[in-house]
Amino acid sequence: LVVMAFLAIQFTSAKDVVTKDEMQLPLAARNFITQHFATPQISYIMIESELPKGKKFEAVLTSGVEIEFDSKGDWTDVDCKRGTVTASIVPDYVKDYVNANFSGQKITQIERDRHGIEVELANDLSIKFDKKGQLRRLDD
Repeated sequence: LVVMAFLAIQFTSAKDVVTKDEMQLPLAARNFITQHFATPQISYIMIESELPKGKKFEAVLTSGVEIEFDSKGDWTDVDCKRGTVTASIVPDYVKDYVNANFSGQKITQIERDRHGIEVELANDLSIKFDKKGQLRRLDD
């Protein structure tokens, strides 16, 4: 009964908000967008409420780039679709590995979590690194 009550509260209190007001993003997220994207224009922002973690933000730029942020405004995912992820976002060890082993391939998506970094290349190869920059896995 308690579990059912918790789930009911979670579903009724979780509301997604869609806005164009970039002031709804945490300051860290606004700074990230300004720093890493030339003349960024936000198409829309989706704000998801997640219990117990707080809010999650997704900013979609007019260029089609999708950026996800946690409740503090730290980026968790940058998806450039078929474009290239801005080099300033990608750690040097990832760039070095991709250049040495997949020369000519561009990084189209980068995701980070508490375990490390994962990138996806234009050829749909996924490369995972741990927090220390060591290769964990290749997936195609």
